[in-house]
Amino acid sequence: MTKLLKFAVAVLFTCVQIATAAPAILAAEPAAAVKPPGAIAGRVTDDSGNPIAGASAEAFACSDETPSGSAATDKNGEYLIKGMADGCYRLRFSGNDLESSWHGGKQIKDDAADVRVSGEKVQGIDAKLSEAGSVISGTVTGADGAPLSGAWVTVLQTGGIGEEDGGSISDGRTDEKGSFSVRIYPGKCLVVFAKKGYVTRLHGKSAVEPTMVEAAKGKTVSGVNGVLSKGGSISGSITDDRAKPLAGVYVVAYPTERTALPAYARSDAGGKFALEGLATGKYQIAFGDREQKYLLQWHDGKTTPEEATIIAVTAPGAVTGIKGVMRQSGGISGMVTDQNGKAIAEVIVIAEPLERKARGGSAVTDETGSYSIPGLDSASYHLSFRATSSDHLPLYYRDAARKEDAKAVEVTASQTVFGVNQVLQEGLLLTGKVSNTSGEPVQQATVSIYPAKEVDGIPEFASTQPDGGFSAALGEGEYVVEVRAPGYLTQWTGKAATRAEAAPVTVSKKEGVQPLEVVLDRGASISGTVKDRTGAGIARVTVTARDAATGDRGESTTSGEGGKYQIQGLKSGSYRLEADGTDQGYVEAKLPQPVMVTAPGTTENVNLVLSQGGAVSGKVTDPAGAALSMVSVAAYDPATWDEVGSAYSGISGEYNIGGLPEGSYAIRFEKSDSKYPVQWHKGKFRREESARVEVAGTSTVASVDAALQPGVSLTGTVTDTGGSPLANAKIEVYGGNDDEPFADTRTDLRGNFTVSSLAPGSYRVLFSHKGHVSGWYGGSDRRNAARLAIKDAAVAPLSAALAPARGEFSGKLMNPEGKKIGQAWLTAIDALTGVAVTDERICECSGEFHTPVPGGMYQLKVERHGQVTWYGGSVQEEALQLPGTGEISGLEMVIDDKGVRGKLPQRN
Repeated sequence: MTKLLKFAVAVLFTCVQIATAAPAILAAEPAAAVKPPGAIAGRVTDDSGNPIAGASAEAFACSDETPSGSAATDKNGEYLIKGMADGCYRLRFSGNDLESSWHGGKQIKDDAADVRVSGEKVQGIDAKLSEAGSVISGTVTGADGAPLSGAWVTVLQTGGIGEEDGGSISDGRTDEKGSFSVRIYPGKCLVVFAKKGYVTRLHGKSAVEPTMVEAAKGKTVSGVNGVLSKGGSISGSITDDRAKPLAGVYVVAYPTERTALPAYARSDAGGKFALEGLATGKYQIAFGDREQKYLLQWHDGKTTPEEATIIAVTAPGAVTGIKGVMRQSGGISGMVTDQNGKAIAEVIVIAEPLERKARGGSAVTDETGSYSIPGLDSASYHLSFRATSSDHLPLYYRDAARKEDAKAVEVTASQTVFGVNQVLQEGLLLTGKVSNTSGEPVQQATVSIYPAKEVDGIPEFASTQPDGGFSAALGEGEYVVEVRAPGYLTQWTGKAATRAEAAPVTVSKKEGVQPLEVVLDRGASISGTVKDRTGAGIARVTVTARDAATGDRGESTTSGEGGKYQIQGLKSGSYRLEADGTDQGYVEAKLPQPVMVTAPGTTENVNLVLSQGGAVSGKVTDPAGAALSMVSVAAYDPATWDEVGSAYSGISGEYNIGGLPEGSYAIRFEKSDSKYPVQWHKGKFRREESARVEVAGTSTVASVDAALQPGVSLTGTVTDTGGSPLANAKIEVYGGNDDEPFADTRTDLRGNFTVSSLAPGSYRVLFSHKGHVSGWYGGSDRRNAARLAIKDAAVAPLSAALAPARGEFSGKLMNPEGKKIGQAWLTAIDALTGVAVTDERICECSGEFHTPVPGGMYQLKVERHGQVTWYGGSVQEEALQLPGTGEISGLEMVIDDKGVRGKLPQRN
C-alpha cells in the first residue's frame, strides 16, 4: 500500500507541474452571432502515422466543459466540426479500442491546448491515438446515490510511469445514467473520478488510498465505481505587483491533512480564479505560471508552504476574496557552441543557487545552441553544461572543470542576464566492450569511470548496448573504470576486484585511447525461501549477504512470490544472511551459521524463518493539528540506543513501525530540512527524557502521536584560516552532554549555513571539511567545547576557520566478530602535550573513520558506551604513537572488554 500511495502522490504532483483542473472561469464565452460560425478541422492518425477512420473528435468549452460539437473522421483520418461559435475550446479524440487523447499532444484533459475560434475554420488540430487493448467500466454517483452525468474518469496505467516513454493515460465521461467505459493499455491502473463542483477521488478505500485495477488484454474490468460528494470553493484574483490582472496563472490548493487530493484552477483573462470541489479542511494555496515569468508564491505573499497562510473550507461553502500578487522572476540566457563556433543542441544547462533557499532552474539548448532559464530568484548561481547527444565535455561557467572554480552569475529579479555563453571542448572517446567468459556480450552493464587520482572525483557513466559496447567522452588524464552487471562479479580495470588494485587507463590526444576489453566472471548465488513460523512464504523481504569475516554488506535482493529469493554476483567466500521483513511486520532475523559459496556455483535451499513482531503506530502533526508527511519515526533500544525499526509518516500523518521484538522503546521523530527539531515521544527534546513505549508480543501500541514544535535558527560561516569560504563543510549540533547529533547541515558555496530547527537548550557545534582539521566551537574537543544557550530567539551568527590538515588517520572500528560498529568517538591526542587536538564521531552506518590532523605525533583514543581504550593498548601508556604526516590507512581497530587491538597501519 505504501508504494501505491507513493505512486498516487507522484502522479498528482506530476499533474501539478503540467496541468490544472478545468478552469472555472476561462476565456471568452461564445459571442453573439454577428458573423458566420466557425469550424475546427484536423487529422487523426495512429502512432505510425496511418490515418484512422471512424475516430471521434469532440469539442468542449474551456469555461465549463460543455460539449459544443463533434465529428467523425473519414477514410483519410480527417474530420470537420462545423457550426462552432466564437470562443475557447479543448478537443478530445477517441476511437474503437484506442486510448483517448487531447489536442496539444497531451493525454491529460486538464493540460490540453486551447483552440480559439473566431468566425473562421481553425485547421491543423491533429491528434495521434494509441492502441488500448482493455476496458475499465463502472458508474459514478453522488453521495445520495443518484447517477452523475458528465463526470470525468481518468485511468493511469502504471507500468510505464517513470519509464522513458511514460505511462498510458486515457479517460472517459459518464452518460446520463452515470455509466462510463475507458479504453486503456493492459496493466495495473489508477482510476481518478472528477466532476466540476465535486471532490475528486481515487478508486479505493479513501480519497488518498487507491485500489489498483488490473486491466488484462482483451478483457473488461467492470464494477469500478465512484461516489462523489459536493465540495466547497476558494475564489479570488491574481495580479502583478502593479495591480494588472494576470491570466493563465495556475492555482493549486493543497490540503494540510493530506486526506483529500489537491485541487487546481487557472486564472481567466480578468485574473479571476475559482478552486472548486474542495473537501472540508484546511488548505495551502500556491500560485505559479508555466512560463515561470513570475516567482512561485504561496498565500499570502509567502515563499514556502510552511509559511503559507492557511485557508479553512467547510463544504459546500465558499471562501472568497483571496488575492495573489505575483512578482516577476529573473532569468539567465545564452548560447552553447563548440570551439569552432558551431551551435551545440541538446545541452542540459542547470542553474544552481549559491544560497540554499533560492530557487534554481534548468533548460536544454535548441538547435541554435540557445537556452533560457526563467523563474529565478534574486541570487547568485553556478551554471553547469552537459551535452547529451554529442561527445563534448561537461563544464561549469566559465570554462571551469570543477564547481569550486566556477564563476557565479548574479541575477536580480525581474531582470534576465543575457549573454551567459559557454564553449564546450570535444572530448576523447573511451570505447570498450563487455562480455562474459563464454564470449557473449553483456548488455545494460553499468560502466563508471573515475579520475584515477581523485578519490572523491565525480565519475562519468556509460551503459553497454546489446552488443556489449560502450563509449564515453573524457578529458585527457588517467582513469580507473568499474564495470557492474547483475549476476556478475564487479571488475575494475586491470581485472582488479577493488579500486585500490585497479590499473589506470590513460586518455591522451598524443598517445590515443586504447579500447577496453572487459570479461566478467559470473558470481556465486544463494537462493532459498523466506518463511513465517507456519511455513508460508513471505514476499517483499530484503535478504542481504554480508561478508562473514569483515561484516561488509554484499549483494542483496527482495523475496518474490512465495517468499523465493536469489542473491547473485557474490565472490567466493563465506557470508552471513540477514532478512529484513519489518515492512511486513516481521522481526529482522539473521541466519546463525555462515553460508559458503564458490563462484560461479549456486547454493540452494538456504531458508530463513521470520517471527511476527509487535508494532508502534500513531500520527504526526504540526502544533495546529495539521498532518505532517515524510516524518522519519524510529524506535530505539534505550539500553544501547541502536535503531531497531523505522517508518515514514504518510500523507495523512500516520505511521506504523512493524517487526519490533518485545521490549521497551524510545520513539524519535525527525522531519529533515524543515523548521522542526528532532523530537522524542511525549514532546521531549532529549532522548534520555523520552517516555518509553512497551511492546508486548505481536500487539500494536497505538496512538503514539507527536505534535512537532518549530525550532530556533542557528546561522554562520565556515572558512579556511586564510578567510576563503569552505563549501560543503559539515556542521553537526550536539546537546550539551549528548554524543548523538541533534541536527546537521552543510555550507553552501559561499561557506554559509543555517540550522533552522533547534529546540531551546544547550548545544555544542562541530565543524568539519575534507582536508581540514575539524574543530568545535569554542574548544578543541567535545568536552571543552563552548556551550551555546539557545532560547526562543535566534542567536548571533557563528564563524569557524578550519586549518589545513597535514595528515589523516583512516580505518574502521569492529567488534571481535569482525562486524563494523559505531556510536563511538575517536580522539587524536598530541603525544607530547597530552592535549586533544581533534575528534570524530564514528557512525554506526559504516564503522569507518577519516580523521585529519595537523603535523605532529599522536595517540588515538576510542570511547564507546562509556568504555575508554587506546590504539595499541588498553591504557594511554601502552598506546602506539603515530606520525601526523600523510595518510595512514588500514587502522582496523577491534574493541572489546580487553581494549583495542590494532592491525599495523600502512603508510600511503
